[in-house]
Amino acid sequence: MILDLLSVIELLRQEWSLDSFSESFYEKVNLAIEWYSSMIDPISGNAPNMGANDGTYLFNYDQKEYRDFRPTLLLASALFNKPIPENFVTSHNLFQMFKTPIIHVEKGIPKSNIFPNGGYLKLVRKDGMALLRAPKYFFRPSHSDALHIDIWQDGINWIRDAGSFSYALPINDQASFSGTKGHSTIQFDGQDQMPKISRFLFGNWLKPSHTFFDDKKNIMSAGYKDQNGNSHIRKVREIEKGWEIIDEIKGDFEFAESRWILKPGKWNVNKKSVSYRTTAIEFESNQNFELKLSESYESLHYMDKSIVPILEITFQINTMLKTNILFK
Repeated sequence: MILDLLSVIELLRQEWSLDSFSESFYEKVNLAIEWYSSMIDPISGNAPNMGANDGTYLFNYDQKEYRDFRPTLLLASALFNKPIPENFVTSHNLFQMFKTPIIHVEKGIPKSNIFPNGGYLKLVRKDGMALLRAPKYFFRPSHSDALHIDIWQDGINWIRDAGSFSYALPINDQASFSGTKGHSTIQFDGQDQMPKISRFLFGNWLKPSHTFFDDKKNIMSAGYKDQNGNSHIRKVREIEKGWEIIDEIKGDFEFAESRWILKPGKWNVNKKSVSYRTTAIEFESNQNFELKLSESYESLHYMDKSIVPILEITFQINTMLKTNILFK
């Protein structure tokens, strides 16, 4: 929404030959374009369903698919002279209504990146990415989503976020979306990582115990300790066929649940792994565990929800859990 509004303002400024905005303004817009571009899967045009989602898509007069985020990127890139990767080039209906700006294209492959101020760490591999949410909040967090991870490969969101669905839900029902239960992370004692104070406010905001990012070795890590003294550290690194994720769970909890929101489909559950066609998720731990596959909801569009499979692993004591996500 912000990029669309800024793009239309700049489009009208150019059309009417008005004075340019400040240099600082254009620098900040380019940073926004860079961040936005980093969140988009280049194969599908889709993006992680993380954080608040109001379903806003301005100027979509030609009824493009809502979850294709490339048209907004293309328009902003052209108007603010910010190059984008050539596989992001698509169309935008405002190009037909005004003089078509020059599209700036750059060659290259997606790069791993860290956005420390916003709490996002991103690793890329061939045709895939892993995005980790560190608990870094400068403004009221809309989701209790610390150390949630999104996994993408070949244009498919294999490990995902439940979305927002609706802000008008009763607070108890909101927990399945904006609460910790609606994210692919660890939940202690069935509670949100941060206590819910009101419909739009969490308390005791988490702070990262550390963040680590190495784009040369393709490793990232973050952690936190909650108000009850429970801690979770998540480390992610690229391996030959996918990703290795190591979760270290400590605290005086009764039980901790490792939750993975999976791509919709018929997953096969084995003793220590689940699989869907040629994709497998394998688990190892220093504690005994069982895999439980159930169902819940995700919301890809505001006020719309659909069923997704949920994989849960429960532990009663401090645990080290290694997860390998493998694509063949």
